Amino acid sequence: MAEDFASIIQQHQARFPWTIDPTQSSALGPQKATDVIVSAVAELYNEAQVKALSKAHQIINQNR
Repeated sequence: MAEDFASIIQQHQARFPWTIDPTQSSALGPQKATDVIVSAVAELYNEAQVKALSKAHQIINQNR
């Protein structure tokens, strides 16, 4: 599943480059934006999904 997520995330990031680091363009500032994203992920995804997303980001970062 992580490999599928990584592929989808990379396609999205290629189309929308700001999503590579959405905290940098936030009017809230990087730290507050990070806090909001972490809170949203914790509310919207279960533990297995969060682990798969984390692994997907590891895969993406290994390929950069």
